[in-house]
Amino acid sequence: MLFEFLSEQEQQFFLQQEVDEIEECKKMIKFCDLQILKFMKKIKELEQKAGGLVVSGVSKKKKTEGLHTQEEITTNTVAVHELILRYNNEIEKAKKQKMKCLEVLLKFGETQNQQTEQTTAVNIYLPNNDRG
Repeated sequence: MLFEFLSEQEQQFFLQQEVDEIEECKKMIKFCDLQILKFMKKIKELEQKAGGLVVSGVSKKKKTEGLHTQEEITTNTVAVHELILRYNNEIEKAKKQKMKCLEVLLKFGETQNQQTEQTTAVNIYLPNNDRG
């Protein structure tokens, strides 16, 4: 985004905002954990469903023929295994994002350690979704 395209009010807002990189990384890690849990719950629900298809959406169309208007409803479905694969991909994306944030936190910790000669331990927890 180019600064010059912002309004004067937006420029002032942008300049006043201070970003605490460490806090932002911690928030992103929490967000990633929530995403992982959400998709794991969805996968568990799908595994408990009977049948091979799940409704993914409904669309409505109105057809007009002369004086008669008819509404056509279409149900869209997706195979359960395809949905599970999509959710697993989303879990992997969230794990990668979390790892990037943990690496950033580790680098910040190393910088702080060099300056203050203190040690910081970083515990890494990655939920295992039992998918290999």
